[in-house]
Amino acid sequence: MKIFMEDHMCTIYKLNMHKLEKTLKKYGHSIVNKIKDADICIAGVCAAFEADERRSVNIIKRMKKSGKPVYVYGCMTQVNPEKIDSPHKFASWRMDYLLNELIGKNFESWNMDKMPLDFRKKSDYRVYNPRKKFIGISMGCSFNCSYCPHRIGAGSIVSIPQDKILEIIDEVNASKVDTIVLTGTDTACYGKDINSSFADLLENILNRLKENIDVHIAQFNPAGLFFDRDKTMKLFSDKRIKDIQLPVQTTSQRLLKLMNRDYSVEGVDAFVKELRAKNKNVMIRTDIMLGFPTETQEELEKTINFVCDNFDEVAVYGFEAKKNTPISSLDLMFFPKKEIEKRRKRAVEKIKSAGLLGHSGGQKISTFVKSDRLKESRRGVI
Repeated sequence: MKIFMEDHMCTIYKLNMHKLEKTLKKYGHSIVNKIKDADICIAGVCAAFEADERRSVNIIKRMKKSGKPVYVYGCMTQVNPEKIDSPHKFASWRMDYLLNELIGKNFESWNMDKMPLDFRKKSDYRVYNPRKKFIGISMGCSFNCSYCPHRIGAGSIVSIPQDKILEIIDEVNASKVDTIVLTGTDTACYGKDINSSFADLLENILNRLKENIDVHIAQFNPAGLFFDRDKTMKLFSDKRIKDIQLPVQTTSQRLLKLMNRDYSVEGVDAFVKELRAKNKNVMIRTDIMLGFPTETQEELEKTINFVCDNFDEVAVYGFEAKKNTPISSLDLMFFPKKEIEKRRKRAVEKIKSAGLLGHSGGQKISTFVKSDRLKESRRGVI
């Protein structure tokens, strides 16, 4: 078959889409660049925020216009399936079902196999850097944040076995790579399903990795800092660790409890300050969510001040009530969109005035791309 593929997905699933493309080619199918040339279409869809759902729906609509069969894969198939106009829907953890339907073979071990180190095409990157490679370490999540659709869409944690990840490290050592990014839906929960941990994995990676290769850590829930604090601090203090993303969301302990996020703000503050003293070159990034139900102005200002004092880059998200999440069914005061947008703008302006990189995350792709380009230019990459 001739297959057209397009997606709007996060990093780990873009890698999985590349893995899908490689597998399809291996079994004799070809990938085409235009819908009109295809026999079937495959859409990769995201439901993290309303903007992601709109972009995903538009991809499906363009494919449907051709009259070709459309196979839809990703988190949105579970979070908002009624928005998907196709009978062919596959959950993010059921790529094996999609492959079985297209190829007619059993791919039960699919989710446990290592992924490619890069995306399918240059246009998938916000900033293209051939010397930076992405290492997918897990899919799914074992945290249960009350507001988040990721657990619904991505399912439970599935960790890539360490031996397969270390094989990738050997490939990296033998190639012209200067940066690796350890990525997943939530990297902090790596290993919970295979009697391991992120700290164990990182220790083995650093023991094996060349000294001149930098390590970035993406999507690391701050709760993971305290699973084994001393060991994590020692590993994060390694001078090769140059970038860590710790999405704190808020500094209100009251709101963190509502969010079902199990860590203390004081603990994060102490960890970050100690880490900066031990690893002066690390860039520490975070996400915050504003307009969470019942958030007070005082809580808002404390969160903004905290991230301005502790982080180098802040992605500012406005709260969205996602269907089927626990928070959406609670009897709480939900702010109107205008108020949430007002708070988001206030935060971005203050963060930027403090000299930090501030943007609206995936809710506004243009600011996301601009921030990434600025960040990479500061590092001398572009």
